[in-house]
Amino acid sequence: MANTNTQKTSELLVVTRNETGALARVTAPLAQNNINIECYCSYDWGNESAFRFVTSNNKKARELLTKAGYNVQENPTILWTAPNKPGMLRKATGALAEMKVDIYASYSSANSGDPSGTIAFTTSDPNKTADTLNRI
Repeated sequence: MANTNTQKTSELLVVTRNETGALARVTAPLAQNNINIECYCSYDWGNESAFRFVTSNNKKARELLTKAGYNVQENPTILWTAPNKPGMLRKATGALAEMKVDIYASYSSANSGDPSGTIAFTTSDPNKTADTLNRI
């Protein structure tokens, strides 16, 4: 087994119009209130942009974003910290596929040369996801 661990948390999902500066506007209330974004993913399609965040204080971040006028969806998410080496993502996603866990979203935070990295998984079954990843 690899040296890995999982943490159950949640992500915040904000969907906005796809326009220049949208990510800066969404993150402003978090920065102004010293909430760290631990990992995130952003993407756009057509006229919309989506931002997925795991923060140092999701409860406060959700309150701030809602107060700023954003519709915020909170989704159970598993953070998996694993060795930063080739094949680890394949091991994780292969194991989840074998367990019939559907991955809705996944994004990572790692720097080249770091001994480990963290991958966020939002899935159809967070408990099964954590159990499966803990066995890798």
